[in-house]
Amino acid sequence: MSNIKTGKYKYISMIILTVLIPAIILASCENITSQDINADDLENILSVLIKDGDDPTLPAQPDSADSATAPETNESTVEAADITEITEITEVSEATTNRTPVSAEQNAEMTAALVSDEQPVERALSDAVKDFPDMPDAFKYVPFPNTLTMDDSLKQAIRNLDSLLKKDYEGGNFYAAISNPEFLTPILGNGSLNDARYYRTRLVETAYNTKLQSIFMNKDEMYTIISNSVKAGEYVSDIVCAPLDVQSLFIQDGILVDLRKIPFMNLNADYYNKYAVSANTVNGAVYGVASDLFFDPSKIYAVFYNKNLLKDCGLTNLDELYESGKWSYDDMLAICKTFATNVDTAANDLFSVGLSLENNDIVNGMYIPAAFLPVAGIEPADIALKIQDTVFRIFDNTDHISPLISDDDEKQRNTFSKGSMLFAITTLDIIPEITNSSFDWGVLPIPDIYMNQTYLYPSLDSSFTKGDALCLSVLKDVRNTEKCGIMIEALSIASHDYMREIYVSDLMTYHLRDMTSVNVVDKLLENIMYKKIIE
Repeated sequence: MSNIKTGKYKYISMIILTVLIPAIILASCENITSQDINADDLENILSVLIKDGDDPTLPAQPDSADSATAPETNESTVEAADITEITEITEVSEATTNRTPVSAEQNAEMTAALVSDEQPVERALSDAVKDFPDMPDAFKYVPFPNTLTMDDSLKQAIRNLDSLLKKDYEGGNFYAAISNPEFLTPILGNGSLNDARYYRTRLVETAYNTKLQSIFMNKDEMYTIISNSVKAGEYVSDIVCAPLDVQSLFIQDGILVDLRKIPFMNLNADYYNKYAVSANTVNGAVYGVASDLFFDPSKIYAVFYNKNLLKDCGLTNLDELYESGKWSYDDMLAICKTFATNVDTAANDLFSVGLSLENNDIVNGMYIPAAFLPVAGIEPADIALKIQDTVFRIFDNTDHISPLISDDDEKQRNTFSKGSMLFAITTLDIIPEITNSSFDWGVLPIPDIYMNQTYLYPSLDSSFTKGDALCLSVLKDVRNTEKCGIMIEALSIASHDYMREIYVSDLMTYHLRDMTSVNVVDKLLENIMYKKIIE
């Protein structure tokens, strides 16, 4: 056990803790460096401080005689006063140690403030913001991901967001029940499209001083959880971001609000997909919208084709066919038949076209343009018959075209990816899988049902979504319909065009092999159709 002595040594420790160290700290604040106090200075200071009799509080010191005759002992003598003083010192030390650490940013700001009250800390602007001179002040210091560029579509989205009604929600939360939180509250990283979503959300949170919170719900359980909660009078969330097929169940249950009654929502605005608005309209009431807020390449269909197989068989150049305005199912099936006739598809394990029966998306996709884009001079019943005939030719293989029909979309995707299929009708997220393939490939929009016909609206360059594409709704008895309307508008405006442009730019830089494919993807993303929820 170490010796604990009373007297001047204990008092020296107290002096160092209570007088000398604070004096040194004070000196350092007055621009005196540690080099200004050397060992000799310290000894002189101590010798002055501990001279017997200089301070009436110093304990009496034994004279030399007492010191000489004092019995030697190896045991430490600890008095009550010693314990009290040691405890007090320990408590002070622990209190200091347990303080919350100061972050590097806080430390920098505090240091700058100490140096001069007249020199406020300036936050650095990113280079991207510097390239946007009229950037609204409210958004200048929103962290800008280094994977993005401040292009014209983003600048316009920011201007549009700034022009909306100003509200301060004082840091309150805004909740969204959603089957895929990455679209609303993503974590920074995982690609430029994801980072664009992240920046968009930070902009909206900054604009309204609110915090977006995702309530994750598995899409297979979403209907049951929300329906039961609403019927029980329980609060679920401010908005619901649900797949189309789940949305239809909510509508049938009567638990959604007609969005025409939500304050501040402009359902005719171009940042809402007009086909989605129509698909979510029942008896004049609008129960859901879709926008670039939920832009998702994995839900959008296109036609992919193998240029090598076309060339080997001496078949039509599809780029020229498409650019001449002739791209229909009749054209595609005629090419498939020629391919199957000229090539021993069975011996070479080749297929002319791949279609998935998963969710019946392909068949539904044939009917979608007919619902939205009526053909001039042709009766709806005739259109329906034409679609049935097309489906029959493909799925019953009456034209002997060697199709690959599967309940598993991955099967046809894998077959196309290894170069064994002429056409694949699948979603855009196959593109990264075939970027480095050994064969050349291209992209075309979904074929028309009729060739060289006049539509009431443009039909070429269109696409359609999967049945589980996300739409946005508001539940009955929501707490604040005004805030719901403002936040839906803000999120949609801040996403408009920019998400698609980020995606197309990324494809053009890293994935697509020709400008026709770039133009096709760019155009079809402007005409994404949604299946009618309730016929």
